[in-house]
Amino acid sequence: MNIIIIIPCFNDNEPIKKLISQLIELCDLNILVIDDGSDSHINISSFGDRVAIIRNESNKGKGYSLRMGFEYALSNNYTHAITIDADMQHDPNCINKFIEISDNFNMVIGMRSFGTNMPIHRRFSNNVTSMIISLMCRKRIKDSQSGYRRYELKSSAFNGCTEDGFQFESEILIDQLKADNALVQHVSIPTLYNDEKSSINNASDTYKFIKLIVRKIFAR
Repeated sequence: MNIIIIIPCFNDNEPIKKLISQLIELCDLNILVIDDGSDSHINISSFGDRVAIIRNESNKGKGYSLRMGFEYALSNNYTHAITIDADMQHDPNCINKFIEISDNFNMVIGMRSFGTNMPIHRRFSNNVTSMIISLMCRKRIKDSQSGYRRYELKSSAFNGCTEDGFQFESEILIDQLKADNALVQHVSIPTLYNDEKSSINNASDTYKFIKLIVRKIFAR
């Protein structure tokens, strides 16, 4: 496998520097940062050639940024990408769990525990969306809202994905794992939250998720 780490980032200037520093210590993978129109440019020049950056002129959304990252990875002959959030809610110490899983699996998903560390509204939302996506994929998806993942990269794998926001991570589960021979593996990761306000809007994102599911059902 030839793996790259992709980090979508919006106004996470300080935590992303800590994250990159830890990842460089933990593994020898190259890293791509997608600066999604942050208010002030994220400066990663001190990290040398192992870290590249793409900047969106304006805030385009997580899905848009991930698609840009996947296109970069494919054009540079990477076979897999590990995605990790910039806000330190994904533990970089778990990175080797994703690296060590066999390349027989099309996707590896970081699975959080749904105990008291996770707010109750997020537990409910995650359980419901995971159940719906599992039914559509005909495979057990244990944490559909986790963005800590390893993707197998194929030139045609993302052609059907059009979502620019957080719904992209649900859409790509459906598109990549719906085939009968698609294989998914889960690895345990800790549930971490910081004091920053979530970018997720519960009402509007629920509506967008419903629209996505209806669109995918009628597209079959």
